[in-house]
Amino acid sequence: MKLAIISYHFEPEITPRAFRASSIYKTIKKLGYEVDLITPKKSEKATYDAKTNKGNTSRSILSIFKSKLRRLIEYTLPGGKDLRALPFYISNLKNKNYDAVISIGLPFSVHLAVALSIKYFNLKAQKVIFDYGDPYSSNPNGNYCFYARHIEAWVLNYCDYILTPVQSAVSLFEKLKPIDCEVIVSPQGYDLENYSLGAYIKNEVPTFCYAGLLYKGIREPNNFFKFLSTIELDYKFIVYTDVSNSECIEILNKYPNNRIKIKPMIPREDCIYEQSKMDFLINFSNLGGVQQPSKLVDYTLSGRPFISISSKQSDFSEFNYFFDFNFSSFRKMDINKFDQNVVVKNILKLIRNEN
Repeated sequence: MKLAIISYHFEPEITPRAFRASSIYKTIKKLGYEVDLITPKKSEKATYDAKTNKGNTSRSILSIFKSKLRRLIEYTLPGGKDLRALPFYISNLKNKNYDAVISIGLPFSVHLAVALSIKYFNLKAQKVIFDYGDPYSSNPNGNYCFYARHIEAWVLNYCDYILTPVQSAVSLFEKLKPIDCEVIVSPQGYDLENYSLGAYIKNEVPTFCYAGLLYKGIREPNNFFKFLSTIELDYKFIVYTDVSNSECIEILNKYPNNRIKIKPMIPREDCIYEQSKMDFLINFSNLGGVQQPSKLVDYTLSGRPFISISSKQSDFSEFNYFFDFNFSSFRKMDINKFDQNVVVKNILKLIRNEN
C-alpha cells in the first residue's frame, strides 16, 4: 500500500500541525508502509532580545501596512498568503497514483491543492482523508476569504473522510453540506514513550508555565494578565512562545510585569522536561472551546498539575488555590487514546475499509 502525507508544517517546527504531520508520517513509516511526504515548509528561527524580554513588537507604519495587507489577502484568497505554496503541491501531486492521500491542514490551501489536483491534474487515490482542527470558514478570528464557505464545501467533496480532534466540531462540518464524506473524531497522536522528566522540587516562589501561542479574539486572556499584575507576592510565570509573533507578544506585554519571563519555543521533549520542574502549568483555552489544545497531553506527561483559564474568565479562585500549592481540585487526564500507534492504526482501518 502506497500513501502520501500532504502538509504545510512538519518537524522541526514547533506547532501542533507539525506534530500531527510528523507523528502520522513516522508511525506509518515505522509500520512498513511506503509513504511520500510532500511539504514545502522549513524551520524558521526567531530572533529574540533576552535583555528587554521582548520580541520584535514595533508597530511602525510599515508593520501596520503589512498587517492590513495580510488581512486583505486572507479576505480575498482561500488560504491567504499560504496559497503561494499551491504550485509546489500541484507539481508534486500531478499524475500521481496512491492508495491513500492524507491532507493535513491548516492552512486550508493544503486541502485546496489536493482537491484541485484530483479535479484538474490527474491525482488518483483510492481514499482521500482531510485532517482538520475545525472548518476553515468557521474560524472565529475571521481569517478567511469572503467566499470561504462555498469553496470549502466544494473542496470537501473531494475527500472520503474528515478527521477532527473534537466531537463539538462535527456539527460545524455537517453544516457545510452538501458534502459527500464522513466526519470522524480522531485525536491528535503523540509519542507517549520517548521523553524524560526532571526531579521536581517545590520552588521557593510559585513557579508556573504556559507553552504556546496567543491570538487576539480567540486566545487572549487579558483578565488573567491584569489579575497577575495585581498580585503582590513574588512568583515566576514562564511563557514559551513564538517570540517573532508580534500579535502574541503584544498581548503578553499589554500588562507589564517583570515576574513574567518570555522565552522562545523549544523542542517538544525539552519543553516537557522543563515543565516537569514547574509547580503547576497554565492552559489558555480557546474562545468557543471547539479545539482541544494539544499541549494538554504534554502537560500530562510532565507529571505536573495544570489549570485551564479562558479568555473571558474573571473568577480566579481556583488559580489562587494552585498559587498556594493546593492542587486538590486537579484531576489527571487519561491520555491513552492519544497514543500515536492507536491513532494511526485507526486511520489505516479507514483506508482499508475495516470497521
